[in-house]
Amino acid sequence: MRATPNCQDRRIRDLSENSAATALKNATHQRLNAIWNGLLRILRFYVPSVQHQKIQGRTARSPFVSTNLRTTMRKPIFLVLILIFFSCQSKKSEKTQNSELNTETEIIKPESLVLNDTVVYLSGDNDLALIKLTLIPNGTFDFYMSIYPEPMRDAEPESDIINSNGTWSGNGKTVLLNFAERKKDTLNLNDLFNSNYKEGNEFKVINQNTVEIDYSLGKLNIWGISCHKSEK
Repeated sequence: MRATPNCQDRRIRDLSENSAATALKNATHQRLNAIWNGLLRILRFYVPSVQHQKIQGRTARSPFVSTNLRTTMRKPIFLVLILIFFSCQSKKSEKTQNSELNTETEIIKPESLVLNDTVVYLSGDNDLALIKLTLIPNGTFDFYMSIYPEPMRDAEPESDIINSNGTWSGNGKTVLLNFAERKKDTLNLNDLFNSNYKEGNEFKVINQNTVEIDYSLGKLNIWGISCHKSEK
């Protein structure tokens, strides 16, 4: 079986997201540098002027000079506050956009399993039954089980045969088998997929019609019989 998730598209999408985040970060840094450079230029311009006016104010002790000094100092302080405000807004915007990019990356769901070939689970040599589970690329499956008869003295040996089908879905790790409803209750998934015979987490019965199997494994125990996976 060959699963064909669109790995190349995912890589291109991740590369685009990383490029967008890098470009946003660089633009924010350039904007912050420009703001701080402007702040430094303003301080260099106003600080000598303010100090000079302080000296004049102390010498002349003129109310006009003192008022002019307060007016002059308000301008750089106001500009500094504006620059700090826009700087904080830029950092906040960068964090928000980075958070949105990370959220978009996290909600990507696993790719659905797509089969190019038929996958068959077939029982090996045993004295109990012949079992065949066939996963078809169109999303359906067939289940066949023939229980070998026990030798009897006064009657012809008879074999029990179970035929069933349904639909499957999943990803590269697990597959859900949804068995079709049957008129006669002759199929018990808890008997077929008996937890006493499973190895690890190779299957789990969800309800009376659905079972989840570990698709990454090379075999599956059905009715206590090892069924090996192959492609046809």
